[in-house]
Amino acid sequence: MTLKALLGKAIDIPARRSANARDPVIVIELSGGGVISYEKPDGGFVHTLCDESGFRRKLDDLGLG
Repeated sequence: MTLKALLGKAIDIPARRSANARDPVIVIELSGGGVISYEKPDGGFVHTLCDESGFRRKLDDLGLG
């Protein structure tokens, strides 16, 4: 599922690279947490929705915090 399909509108958020992730990472901070999406080689995405502490912890794990 694309970010447009997930959010209901087109947005332009560049993918970031992390030495700790195989795939490009897209980070969207939201009130109370955020979404971290991984762009797979086949064009698909894996989305993770995190609460505030989980979001910060995952960003730190990725070296993006």
